[in-house]
Amino acid sequence: MQKQLWILLNFLMLTFLQAQSQTFTSGDGSMSITVDKLNLSNGKDNYSQGASSGTTREYHYTSPSSSDIITEMYKKKETKEYEEAVKAWKQRDWDKAITHFKRAEAYHTNNQIYEAAISQARGYKEWDKGVEEAKNENWDKAIERYKEALQYFPNDNTLMKNIIECSYSKILELAAKEYNNQKDCVNIAVYYYILWKNFGDSSELVQQRYSHCSSIIENMKQSEKGHLKFESRLSEVRKELPFINSNWNP
Repeated sequence: MQKQLWILLNFLMLTFLQAQSQTFTSGDGSMSITVDKLNLSNGKDNYSQGASSGTTREYHYTSPSSSDIITEMYKKKETKEYEEAVKAWKQRDWDKAITHFKRAEAYHTNNQIYEAAISQARGYKEWDKGVEEAKNENWDKAIERYKEALQYFPNDNTLMKNIIECSYSKILELAAKEYNNQKDCVNIAVYYYILWKNFGDSSELVQQRYSHCSSIIENMKQSEKGHLKFESRLSEVRKELPFINSNWNP
């Protein structure tokens, strides 16, 4: 009986020592592994080297929280949408660029970079439309598109120049049409007066045609009725044109 009790005590002690050799602790989404290898051998087995009593090593593994996983997932989606937006931007596909920038912004709210990019894409969209209508000599629509673009790019010198050039082309076209018809001397005088005084076109053609009408203008100015008719029409035409330059001549 005593022999059996002695064997049982030795077994329990060995089990206790072996249990201390490795400890696993987990909680709060992390796992800690402690390795405490005791020299239980007589120096002849494989545990004797590099595993002396008291040697302890700890390994900590922290698993990502659910919020970290969601953040990383959103970041990947944001990056993908951003890359698609940039690709569309290079192709001047402004609608597609705007769509992808909006999607990227959904994963990163209140991002001023995306807001600025969307605003610029809208401006360039109108700008490109203005260029295409100017190519077709549709001056009124081109001016309208340029004015829309100007809302996104205030005081942009190139846009202002485009608007003025379209306005000039419009007046030049109207002046030539009226001159060829020779029906309304007031319109002829007004258009060439604007080309000369307001747009600064002192070309030989403008000078010749304006000189042709100058006597008519002077005769109209000599009579109160004629003077008022000329000034009234001049005012009307000027109001129809979106002149930008501050140094507008009277």
